[in-house]
Amino acid sequence: MRLRKYINESMIIIGFKDLPEWVKNIMKQKKMRKDVKTYINTEVNLGGNWHDANVREIFGYKNGKISSQLAIGGQGINDTAKERQAKKGFTTKLKPGEMILVTNTYPKMAELHAHPDDMNKAMLDEPDSVELTPEEIMQLVITKGLKAFARKEEARRYGLQFDDVKQSLIKKGYLMKNGAINKKGKNFLMKYFKSDLVQSYDAAKKLGIKDRMF
Repeated sequence: MRLRKYINESMIIIGFKDLPEWVKNIMKQKKMRKDVKTYINTEVNLGGNWHDANVREIFGYKNGKISSQLAIGGQGINDTAKERQAKKGFTTKLKPGEMILVTNTYPKMAELHAHPDDMNKAMLDEPDSVELTPEEIMQLVITKGLKAFARKEEARRYGLQFDDVKQSLIKKGYLMKNGAINKKGKNFLMKYFKSDLVQSYDAAKKLGIKDRMF
């Protein structure tokens, strides 16, 4: 396995098992065994803490050493300088050997910022060259965006043969055996649509698939 090459792209979904060990250790402590949005760039632009109920922790990794800053809720008059920085967000540049992990409790999620030179050590899957049909791409969008009980009806709305397309996507490795989208499927959609948030009607328009409701 190796890092996929990017052109004008800087985000990838990394499965838990492929994360650097120090990241996995922190996420295990926080009972978070999830895929992680990873921003592969030399520059970090971290936004502010968006909710009073959110507990954010920022971990800095530099040459094998880990430091952390804790931020609970929004801005407060008694915040320390470090707390204010962690809540407000910041911009910084990464050097080789440096990463930043951000964990949040509301919603419970994590994001990793890493220098491109270091991500080769993460041993990420490189997507193969299998070409998906517009129908398969559309069904990936539907699978990612909707709960299982609603997917088949949405597929019919766009004229998709749901069960046949699902089996094809499972065979090609973009869905798990239970029909849920996997890391490979998520990364494909992010690369294809240049976004991790894609609505069905926008996808259908780009793919040239007719919405039968209109």
